[in-house]
Amino acid sequence: MSYDSSSLIESGTGFDFDLDVLLYGINKQDNDNISFNHSTKKRRVSKEDKYMKFKRKHTAIQLVAGLNSNEAIQESILKQILLEKLDDAIYSYQFGDSSPQYMYAQYISREYTDIAKDENAIFILISNLFQNHQAIYKDITPTQEFIENIEKLINDIGTIYKDEIVYDRVGRVQKFIHNIIIDKYGEYSHYNLEVQDMKDLLSAVRLHLNIYDIKKLNLKSLFEMQTRTMNTVAMEIKSPKEYIPRQNKKFRHLWRATRTLSLLGFYKKDYIQEVLSATDSTLPLDEFKKAIINYYVNLN
Repeated sequence: MSYDSSSLIESGTGFDFDLDVLLYGINKQDNDNISFNHSTKKRRVSKEDKYMKFKRKHTAIQLVAGLNSNEAIQESILKQILLEKLDDAIYSYQFGDSSPQYMYAQYISREYTDIAKDENAIFILISNLFQNHQAIYKDITPTQEFIENIEKLINDIGTIYKDEIVYDRVGRVQKFIHNIIIDKYGEYSHYNLEVQDMKDLLSAVRLHLNIYDIKKLNLKSLFEMQTRTMNTVAMEIKSPKEYIPRQNKKFRHLWRATRTLSLLGFYKKDYIQEVLSATDSTLPLDEFKKAIINYYVNLN
């Protein structure tokens, strides 16, 4: 024999069904306490929200203090937003998201992500790579010359090659590692490197340089870098360069295009466009300050 609980409720058969009891295990006499607790929680959340907005307003005022143009104010706030949302972007870059634009996640381990965030990431990664391959490359040791060569590479990437897109700068790191091995052991000797180790290193370098650009470049340079990056991606999709994987490596369609995508494209929102839409750059300075501070304070 079966019962339809909805018909029992509607027919008034003596069963006093209370949805709070069924769903949460509470009865009517607890309602007052629940309402009190709920309202207390709401007040607490409201206080926390007000405090966070107060802190954000204080931060914004400090950021724009002394700035004498709408453009400078806009850049200061935008850079702050990009930095605040950086970890969220890194997460999407690592693991992807349900949205189509995040389908090309890089899948970097937490260990390598933590290294990528370090200012000395390139030095750490190269040093660790050769330390882990000591059994194969015994003659490559951390001599003073070895250390100076890595430091020169890092300096060159940050100066001579700073206008190159991240993908190309990562290629210079890869070539540097290969050349160290080839100089000691001859042509093709770099093929003895563990494929996964090299893949992890290059992924971490790629993330590191993306983080570096967002932190260090002004908005104009960041926009220009993003434009060059996306132009390269578009060209690669339209006419992929020939790529012949060596033994034990799988061919991946549009591999270069997916690895060329920048971290800037993995932010959940286009904050740059949002700020431009939410604020009128033709406003007088004081009014513009108020408008952009208000946007920043209420940013989710």
